[in-house]
Amino acid sequence: EALLMLNQIKAQVTRDKHRGESSSKNTNLTINDLADIFFEAKSDRANNHKDKINYKNHLSGKLGGLKAKGLLPMHIEALQRDLAPTLAAKTINNITDQLRSIMRYGVANMLIATDSYKLDGYKKLQVDNLAEFVFSPDEVRAIITEIENPRTKLFIAMAYYTAQRPESLLRL
Repeated sequence: EALLMLNQIKAQVTRDKHRGESSSKNTNLTINDLADIFFEAKSDRANNHKDKINYKNHLSGKLGGLKAKGLLPMHIEALQRDLAPTLAAKTINNITDQLRSIMRYGVANMLIATDSYKLDGYKKLQVDNLAEFVFSPDEVRAIITEIENPRTKLFIAMAYYTAQRPESLLRL
């Protein structure tokens, strides 16, 4: 409880310090600066460390050096294109939501001007939440009996009956 109170006091001092600075200084804040302030203020949250690591891995190198007042939808669309080959749409949407939270925190605490950034012009990626088709046990048995190659038949049967992933079976 004492650590939690200490972190809250530190966050409040940081917020007060940044509020007291001149507005010209605040216009020069980069997204990394804003993120540091945001994560320090939110240090009492349970998943703060995970969010900070996520920010460092995905946003810091790509948009972190950009001035907070210069963030445009085209920057976020470029980020989405960069991350699309390696990450799922839901993860990319979570990353852009985190960026939006950081920017909103900056506006709410008067660290950046309200109209200095525009995040309304980009669209979130479409997430495919459809459930995959699941075979019934009878359908799986019918498929296994139709396989002619004995090695393939054994592999498929082991995967089904042991509920192992194919990589695990190949390691065995």
